[in-house]
Amino acid sequence: MGTSTEDLSARAKQLIAERRYQEAVRACRRILLSRPAMTEVRILLGMALLALSRHDEVRAEMMAVLRDRPEAGPAHRLLGEAHLRDGQVDKARDSFRRALELDPSDEEARELLSEVAAEEPVPSATIDRWFDPEAVATVQTESPEWEDVVTGSVPQYDPNAPGEVSYLQGEATIARPSSIPPPPQTGSQMPPPPAAPPPRSVPPPPRSAPPRSVPPAPPAGPSSRSSFPAPPGSEFPPPPPGAPATPGYASSVSSIPPRPPAPAFVPEEPTAAQTPQAKVATDPGDVGQDGLLTNELNLSDVDEIRPPISPSPYHVPAPAAFVPPPAVDFAENAPTYARPSDDEDFAVEAATSAFAPLEALPGERTIARPQSAPPPAFAPAGPADFAAPPAAAQRPLPAPRAAPAPAFAPGGPADYAAPPAVAPTGPMDYPGSPVPRAGGPQQFAHGAPMPGASPGVPQAVSPGAGVPARPVPAQHGQQGQQGQQGQQVQKKKGSRAPLFAIGIAVPLFIGIIGFVGASYWLDGRAEERIQTALAAAEEDGRRASLDRVIELADEHDGSDSEDVALRARLQATLLIDHGVPEAAASTEALLVMLEGEELHHRDAIIAGAYFALARGDIGRARGAISQFPLQVQTNAEVRRTLALVAAAAADYENALDASRGARESRPTSPRYVALNAYFEARAGDIQAATTALDGIPDGNASGDVRVARARILKLANSDPDAAAAEATAVLDQLADTATAPQRAWAHLIKAWHASTHGAPALAIEEGRAAAAIRPPGDEEFILDLAEVFVGVAAFDDASETLGFLPEEGIRVERRARLRAGTFLGQGDIEAAVVALAEAGTGAHASLIRGRVAEARDEVEAALGFYQQAREADPALNIPASARLGAMEARRGNNERAAILLEPVAQQAPANVEVVPVLVEVLIALGRIDDAGGVIERAFRVQRPEGVAVAVPLLAARANLEGAKNEWPAAMATWGIVAQSQTDSADVHRSLGEAALRAGDQDIASRAFERVLELAANDGQALAGLAYLAVAGGSDLDAMKAAIVRAEEAGGEGPFLDQAKARVMVLEGKGWEAVLVLRRMARRSREPGLLIALGQANLQAFKDTAAARVFNRVIGIDADNPEALLGLVIARTRAGSTSGVEGLLGRAKSAAEARGMGPSFMARIEAARAGIAYERDDFTSARTIATAALALDEDCADAHMYIAAVTSALSRDPIESLRRAVAASPPSVEAMGLLVVEIATARPSEEVCTLGRRYLAAAPRGFDAGDVRRAVRRCR
Repeated sequence: MGTSTEDLSARAKQLIAERRYQEAVRACRRILLSRPAMTEVRILLGMALLALSRHDEVRAEMMAVLRDRPEAGPAHRLLGEAHLRDGQVDKARDSFRRALELDPSDEEARELLSEVAAEEPVPSATIDRWFDPEAVATVQTESPEWEDVVTGSVPQYDPNAPGEVSYLQGEATIARPSSIPPPPQTGSQMPPPPAAPPPRSVPPPPRSAPPRSVPPAPPAGPSSRSSFPAPPGSEFPPPPPGAPATPGYASSVSSIPPRPPAPAFVPEEPTAAQTPQAKVATDPGDVGQDGLLTNELNLSDVDEIRPPISPSPYHVPAPAAFVPPPAVDFAENAPTYARPSDDEDFAVEAATSAFAPLEALPGERTIARPQSAPPPAFAPAGPADFAAPPAAAQRPLPAPRAAPAPAFAPGGPADYAAPPAVAPTGPMDYPGSPVPRAGGPQQFAHGAPMPGASPGVPQAVSPGAGVPARPVPAQHGQQGQQGQQGQQVQKKKGSRAPLFAIGIAVPLFIGIIGFVGASYWLDGRAEERIQTALAAAEEDGRRASLDRVIELADEHDGSDSEDVALRARLQATLLIDHGVPEAAASTEALLVMLEGEELHHRDAIIAGAYFALARGDIGRARGAISQFPLQVQTNAEVRRTLALVAAAAADYENALDASRGARESRPTSPRYVALNAYFEARAGDIQAATTALDGIPDGNASGDVRVARARILKLANSDPDAAAAEATAVLDQLADTATAPQRAWAHLIKAWHASTHGAPALAIEEGRAAAAIRPPGDEEFILDLAEVFVGVAAFDDASETLGFLPEEGIRVERRARLRAGTFLGQGDIEAAVVALAEAGTGAHASLIRGRVAEARDEVEAALGFYQQAREADPALNIPASARLGAMEARRGNNERAAILLEPVAQQAPANVEVVPVLVEVLIALGRIDDAGGVIERAFRVQRPEGVAVAVPLLAARANLEGAKNEWPAAMATWGIVAQSQTDSADVHRSLGEAALRAGDQDIASRAFERVLELAANDGQALAGLAYLAVAGGSDLDAMKAAIVRAEEAGGEGPFLDQAKARVMVLEGKGWEAVLVLRRMARRSREPGLLIALGQANLQAFKDTAAARVFNRVIGIDADNPEALLGLVIARTRAGSTSGVEGLLGRAKSAAEARGMGPSFMARIEAARAGIAYERDDFTSARTIATAALALDEDCADAHMYIAAVTSALSRDPIESLRRAVAASPPSVEAMGLLVVEIATARPSEEVCTLGRRYLAAAPRGFDAGDVRRAVRRCR
């Protein structure tokens, strides 16, 4: 068995003390299955069976005990009670005597034996007095017993007596046993406790006897193993073997593959004039086995290790075989964005093909176009290429190079004749040619082939304007002069066609150049406007600023990779920062366009990281940020991206570092400063965080600042009202500019604030509003929201919210704790236990494990877990102490519970978990004034506007008002609670019970009907309806059916007990009812139950006991009409009529004040008739009784007194006696008189039936002897 027999035995004792007899029977049976020889458990079983009127089973169990242990005195006493219940008086007497012989101190057995004494009751002379007018009155005029009660001190009920535990407290706090078997426990077991005296089954002994209480069960032995799993492993799995680390990022993000550094291009033969490259300073410890850098680099080292960045925006790295030319001196404020490495091939191609030979135009049949030298994009020529030429005029020139073949039909031989032999006097300088002038640092030497020319093929070059023709060498002779003349003739013939072609080509060429230049100029202006708008959007984070950038980017509509990357980043920012779900599809489409580019541009990386965060894919986001080149990691937006990804991975240390860098880059930007302030607060520096937010210019106009301040206040839990004020400002003052994620956080803060002030309805409303616009992929937000729902018992909403979590979980332990709490609230304890396997071993995990153990009725384990949580984390002191106090109160240790809860209530005077439990404990201890002080402090706590008093605090005040018997006030308070908790069955049930006690049966009926609508077949509601049926009905069969239905539904408690007691009284059970009700009302303070017991005593002619009970009720409720009337009847029948008229006057006034009907007024008049009859004023008695029948024709006492007067006047009283017996409740005294009146030598069936009823109701009544003789003649 998972629970020790000692624990179950103590549990059975507690159930009997709380009058939960059926559960006690089950507990005892469970023990006896494994330990059948435990006598004390079998005696407890007999007590429970006796309370359930299962007398045959009681006899069987007690006989089984006495076979093994004949000296068991309690078994003899219980056996005697079972015999007495079945009418076997002789056997009962023997059993009680045997019990006293074995235990002379057994006061209960002594009292029961005194009630079944052997001597016969003295026959009453009442009948003779009625029928013999000359007989001397024999009614006792003075009663020593009554004088002892009246003149002496009547024992009063002491609610503070030690050992007396209020069953109301037990019913309110007891935890139902779980159907799930608890885990087995091993270890040393405590020896079985000594047999404790069972709860009393007879009337209470004199107050001089010391009170007794059931000792608590010894604690269970320590368990050898825990029922909960060990904590899970590390939150982040280790990287695979050989995986390289990521430079420049957090060390904890170890699973991201690094980007290898680009190879450095070094000239083959560096010279002294070459500018040296900056060298990356590395340490041997920084280089891994694979030759790559390890993850020990920090962002602060970027300036030391990054390669130099060219000031040119169009810088292209040079190949390894060439040395780059000197840098061009641009303007001072020119942009210096680094170009992607993917453009290297494009740049080289442009440098080699931009100045390639142009194709010949149509019509250029005799002129070869000059070749323009390309720019020095590659390595410069050697030293010989730059040497100054010696006297070129004295040296023969090399043969001219042939021109390339024209695109048109070739001409004759003269078309390719050599030019005239004229030596140049200076360098050839063509206007617009990119070739440097002679004497420049990169002048080409004569004879050097020009780049792009075919080797070995001479090119014909026409001299420029004003340049003399080169001379023809002498060795050409006459043949050369003839060729020159032919060439001149041919030139004259074709001069018109080239001039015409040049006239067309030059304007066209100028137009193309102008168009291209204008396009570049316009593109530059557009890009400049985009960058300016982007910087503004990054600065303020407003939607309008971002929309302006998107508009400019759409107008530009660039198709290259950089433009696509920028547009992807803008759409991703719209998605992650502004919560626009439509931007997800656009972002994904643009990222797909960039997939084949191998692009490492910052905009593309930011877009990829944001998109991954929005989808909750932390691994993909980490992979994206690992592609950031070191030279761009100083950018503010890049650092913000690094911070967001690190925070999503719960790496708040690196998130703080990255956000701090972003804030340093933009010290006045609300967007960057607010992010850094929140991470500063998470690191524990709340003051620095709030100071940073206060330093932002016009920060209250920024949603980022307002939300960050509210989150920091929530994190610190120092001022929930201030946090709610910031959230309200976001939703009201900044409604037009706040983004969807900012509004979601504001709703979440307000939901949390409402939950701390005990307003669950408002918390649920705000929480649902937050869930509707939740930030995409934000795991922390979803967990915070689920925690609020669990705190206000909205477990279905919590389950739905947890369903929004991304598949990849970072905060695994917190997820597990919230899932376990949700399952526990939904009643799925097994699922909660499974979820706790991943909850870790921290203080929060101990708290939720304690709740699970408490739900499984593992008391000792739950207490241990709560104590661990309380000691491990001071922040959990309040909830852990609240649970500890509630459990101690449920175990009956109210003093211990008060010690735990009172200091916590001083710290949190309005805490909704502490205050209600403490008030209940103080009420149980009888410290009503202290409970009132706790409630007053709770209601004095300042609350923000619009936040009402917490519902649990109102419920605690209603309980206190009930403890003070201020039931109308309690009913009004419960009505206020029911208005806000329309769907709470518990609240409406409490309202119905308060209305019953306040006497408002209409409100009670509506409240119980509402309970049945919310929870069909609710036992307590059916018990209340059964009480109403008994109180206002006249059909006994319907009353009994209502009681049976309530019992079948598990109903119990004072109202069902009162209903059953009232039915017994209405049936005229008398002494049978006393035996049952005395046990039920022993420690009760329920006036209704006590009044029923007093009325049953009156029916059994136990006038002294009845007076004692009615005095007890008056001590609880001084103006109770039923108690005052019952006390008048008891005194009148005892012959003491002095002062009874005053009591009747009080009863009548109280009845009128409480709105009691004419039937009660008729009973008051009948009591007055009885007083007149006892004073032998028969005329007044008959007149008053007749007036009573005018108010209620079924008043039994009025009919009985009319019969008595009629008999005294020698008339036939049978008709009045029959009507008194047929009334509800019947007059037991009239029943006996009727049996004596109609008895004959051969009694009829009516005589036998009425006689048995009378003897069962009043075995020691006035006419018991006569009735018993008449019944003996019955068959």
